[in-house]
Amino acid sequence: MDSSKDKMRNEAITRMRALGIDEADVTGFANGEYTKVYVDHETDMVLKMVPTPEEVELIKNAEEESSIPFVAYYIINDEITFPDGTTISRYILPYVWEEKFDATSSDDFEEGEMWEEARKNMLESKIIQCYTINADIPEYSEFGEL
Repeated sequence: MDSSKDKMRNEAITRMRALGIDEADVTGFANGEYTKVYVDHETDMVLKMVPTPEEVELIKNAEEESSIPFVAYYIINDEITFPDGTTISRYILPYVWEEKFDATSSDDFEEGEMWEEARKNMLESKIIQCYTINADIPEYSEFGEL
């Protein structure tokens, strides 16, 4: 693993702990595993589970194929049903991307400061940076916030 991926993984662990994610999930991530949470909107049930090998491959491919380097540290899976009855499945991935992408300009970038600012904003605003994979229409996958 290259140095920038190592740095992103370490920052992901820091964010997981700051968010209060179960230490077993943090340890699993540190050992190369993901925790998946399935959200059932109809029953308001949240189920914690181990992702399938196909889901892990989907996540790894998203990380590798992205034009912006990022590391996903958790998996939130749900389905959305639209008024017309159409249902889509999506994977919402809280992530860390290379620190320089948190700067509004290259003049603002100070290594070691941007992630600290991103963490502060995450905790104060309760908004987490996420990459959403649209499993049914992959070209609609996008970076956003949760």
